Amino acid sequence: FSFYSMWLVRVFVVPLLLTACAAALHVFKRRRGELTSTAMDDLKSSMFAICFLVYPGVCNRSFSLFNCRRVTDTTSLLTSDYSIVCESNHHRGFQFVGFVVIIAFSVGVPIGTMVLMFRRITEYRRQHSTDKLIARRVADELGVSDEDAMDAIRDISMGRQYSFLLSSFKPRY
Repeated sequence: FSFYSMWLVRVFVVPLLLTACAAALHVFKRRRGELTSTAMDDLKSSMFAICFLVYPGVCNRSFSLFNCRRVTDTTSLLTSDYSIVCESNHHRGFQFVGFVVIIAFSVGVPIGTMVLMFRRITEYRRQHSTDKLIARRVADELGVSDEDAMDAIRDISMGRQYSFLLSSFKPRY
């Protein structure tokens, strides 16, 4: 395989195959009769996991298109594959696609995730008032602090589709 073939596979084919597998699993669960909300939560969780897994590789590969080393005054070679001349039209076309991927994926995924999380947090805060009373009762019953009880309620309220991103952090952070 050429550098460009492998680039296309790693940047487009692998993420699309993983996404297709997640979508097929979602369709299977829906046809099996699973609740729509549960199946959708599982799909969201799978998509977060896929993004987490492919994000570093896609970003690395996309940025690698721009890592050229000047060998003469008029020629630079791609550091990943010295047989590729960076000034060629073919490579410039791939650099354009790489730039689009960098903007859409490398920048878009963190911004999109941030927007989703802020929406969910805002939604949670609107429903937050009764949770304080429940947290107080749970804290008394279980012998934990009010803050720990509130964190547990927040984890449950945020939903498991975000647990992939949040489970290693204390909720207040």
